[in-house]
Amino acid sequence: MKQSLRVRTLLSTLIIPCFLFIHTGRVSAADQMNPQTLKTFISSVPKANEVLFMYLGSSGLILKVADQTILIDPAGYLDAKAMESLKAVNLVLFTHGHGDHLNVQSAVQLYERFKTSIVCQQSLVAKFEQKIPEDKLITATPGKPVTAGKINVDSVEGKHPGTITLFRMTVDGITIFHAGDSGYVPLKDYSSQVAFLPVGGASPTASPDDALKMVAELNPQVTAVFHGKDQQYISFKSKMTSTFSKIKIMVCKVGESGKATVIPAAEKK
Repeated sequence: MKQSLRVRTLLSTLIIPCFLFIHTGRVSAADQMNPQTLKTFISSVPKANEVLFMYLGSSGLILKVADQTILIDPAGYLDAKAMESLKAVNLVLFTHGHGDHLNVQSAVQLYERFKTSIVCQQSLVAKFEQKIPEDKLITATPGKPVTAGKINVDSVEGKHPGTITLFRMTVDGITIFHAGDSGYVPLKDYSSQVAFLPVGGASPTASPDDALKMVAELNPQVTAVFHGKDQQYISFKSKMTSTFSKIKIMVCKVGESGKATVIPAAEKK
């Protein structure tokens, strides 16, 4: 009996750290991106009707639209050198509090450097108390639009362990949807020109099929997918090609940038 107990104890010391490493280990832009790549992206200027983006990992993005720079779920993906490369940050949004989406210390550093506003759900506000002024914390409440400078934000309750908030941003007339790593929820009231959607990966709720349902209701001109594995990206692209052949599909790659060009609603008609 004692020997059996010792074996179980030994296994637990080996297996648990291994599980934690697999669950939390991730490749980020700070790990694999050439610093010059970020500098080039930051210095780029979007044209009219363009959304420039850089993928940081998980569902983390830097967006550039018109003269606005937005960070979504940056977690701790941007190290000190990367932050120094940023010229401005107009808004930071967090979908939820999981570690691959939110890092409080990093968020506070972003505020201190850029005095930017932060949008997050009510359950996360307490994490920033006495670290970020109240007037810079904007509570995301589903069904209640908010405005931060030139950026309008609609919030939607998503599907994920705990609570998660999805965002539709309107910047310079362009609508952009970000679904965190949520599973499908009804989105017919949130049509968007550009959609950033998860297809799985470590998320227990996201999948290619869930992303496909979101596309059907968001009706975007461009869909960029992240938070997935190679086979999930392949599956999503295959289903999109056969179902929504007119929608441009992009697969986000960590540390790389992309461009989504949209047709203004007036011209599309």
